Amino acid sequence: MATSSSRTLDANVGARSAAKTIAQILDAFAESPTWSQADLAARYGINVKALRPHLAALAAEKVLPLARDAEPPHVM
Repeated sequence: MATSSSRTLDANVGARSAAKTIAQILDAFAESPTWSQADLAARYGINVKALRPHLAALAAEKVLPLARDAEPPHVM
């Protein structure tokens, strides 16, 4: 029988730390001011769908002044 703590651990298997992802995004933009969403996501082993909420949060909090170019989908 699983305990509640083991269920919590099981639910987090494969989960990625949001703080780690955000730190990696900031590191990438320190290295280069322009990234395609696909390249940025691939750099850290996540998909674009997982990347977008982090970019939106950084832009909303004015941590990064991001602009978006839809063709191709770049963030700057």
